[in-house]
Amino acid sequence: MKHFYKYLLFSFIIIVVSSCYYDNEEELYIKDVVSNCDTANVSFSKDIYPIFLGHCNACHDNNNTPVLGGGIALENYSDIKSAADDSSLYGSVSYNAEYVFMPEDYQLDSCSLLKIKAWIEKGAKND
Repeated sequence: MKHFYKYLLFSFIIIVVSSCYYDNEEELYIKDVVSNCDTANVSFSKDIYPIFLGHCNACHDNNNTPVLGGGIALENYSDIKSAADDSSLYGSVSYNAEYVFMPEDYQLDSCSLLKIKAWIEKGAKND
């Protein structure tokens, strides 16, 4: 009877350990994400501003910046362009160790990062 309980315990452990596997779809299929990401025609109004509106403005709009945003406003083009020009914008969102990671709780998806990088490299224009 002891062998039965040992076998049962062993089986339970194997099932629990093997069921704890976690995959992130974006990491598994990164080539698909990158190949489907249009960075050739990136514009501020169509691509960049919606990223900041959806991921940054809760803390970095003009109302919350003093309390939640560390004094860094990212509410409009001039705010975002200023951060892009001093490298802090891409450094933070790309989780570069030299900058404060933003957003704090998660990293932006690969396509958003590629669009931000392309926009900055093309002069961070307001189009």
